Amino acid sequence: MIENRHHLLILVLVSLFISIAMGTYYYVRQVKQSEKIYLGFRRMGWGTGSPECWIDMAKQFASRVPCTSPGGIWIVGPIEFLPLGTCVLSFPSNQTHPHMFFEPRDRNEDYLTAFDYNGIKVWLQVEPGFADINWLIDSVLERYRHYPCILGFGIDLEWR
Repeated sequence: MIENRHHLLILVLVSLFISIAMGTYYYVRQVKQSEKIYLGFRRMGWGTGSPECWIDMAKQFASRVPCTSPGGIWIVGPIEFLPLGTCVLSFPSNQTHPHMFFEPRDRNEDYLTAFDYNGIKVWLQVEPGFADINWLIDSVLERYRHYPCILGFGIDLEWR
């Protein structure tokens, strides 16, 4: 019986050693300098902060965590609850779509231009509500595709 316990203990220790070694290898593999990890902000609300404010915030966040670059999530279409489930896109359009409202002027271009100039990367995000997600993706990326600061597109569905 004692011999079985020793075998079990040795097996547990070997398993623990292997899992620690694999975990260490995995961690080292994840922070190679060639990989980019972005750290920064998630913009909420209109007219909150100048472009410089957001740039400084992203740079401060990234400076505190090794191997990260400044970035953030830039919301271009937050949800409005009156009327329920309406996506308010922060740029003008002559199109009309159910459950979508467009701002009369573009609220993003000054920020995106400043992000390009300062090396800040962002994901554009919408909160679609009941709006057509395919149309949102196409129209937002079509409007802003010429900005090098854009990494991709996100869809926030937590409101549901």
